[in-house]
Amino acid sequence: MQRANILKQYVKEICRYPLLTAEEERELAIRVQNGDEKAKEKLITSNLRLVVKIAKEMNYGKFSVMDLIQSGNEGLMKSVERFDPERNIRFSSYAAYWIRQAIWRFLCENKQIEKISHRMQDKKRDIHRHIESFFLSMSRLPSALELAKMMDISLFEAAEELRAYYPQMSEGVTFDLDDIPDGEDLEEKVERECLSETLQEVIKDLDEHSRDLIKMRYGLEDGERCTLGDLARRFHMSVEGVRQKERRILSMLQDKYSFLRAYLA
Repeated sequence: MQRANILKQYVKEICRYPLLTAEEERELAIRVQNGDEKAKEKLITSNLRLVVKIAKEMNYGKFSVMDLIQSGNEGLMKSVERFDPERNIRFSSYAAYWIRQAIWRFLCENKQIEKISHRMQDKKRDIHRHIESFFLSMSRLPSALELAKMMDISLFEAAEELRAYYPQMSEGVTFDLDDIPDGEDLEEKVERECLSETLQEVIKDLDEHSRDLIKMRYGLEDGERCTLGDLARRFHMSVEGVRQKERRILSMLQDKYSFLRAYLA
């Protein structure tokens, strides 16, 4: 109970610092490069709630969230020192990368990461190296689709490796302890979003009729998924005809893009 009260009080304190716009971030970052300590302090304090957000998501139950926040704050300070305002990336996105790395290092050093085989460790390290290399060269993280193609892994595995890199935070939203997500449905959300993103990309080569069917079936335009009955009426087909056509399209996509099988099997 005492730890929960400490966290609640900490969140209350850091919420006094307003979130920054992209332009404010850039202006402060330029001042930081010129040695302005006040600008550095403001850039840090305005992103402290981001550290709490990520620490909560990475809390495996072995430590208090405050332990992870302390490590995450170290990553935040490092990101302030390294951020280049001329690169086409939000500071909050850049900082999230370093925050996560600092927390991950803390967990590893304290042996709270589940033990896995040496082969799996090597594979994960290789994936993370590619993510980091992509990030440093492109000023953004790869999409799950890009990572899946790059590493020849399933889309689900790519999404899992990328999941914790992305801050779940929006500009201009009020923030309190209850706003910190428990992540209960995070995997399902990531899978759904990555499937949508991937299908948008891979259906570009389909004929217009097939493309429209998949878009409507998976809600790629408005988020509303159509039933087989809806599609049958829309395309003047039988329900079974729509079902068979969908199967043929998905089978073709699976053959062409093997990493889709984890989702479309």
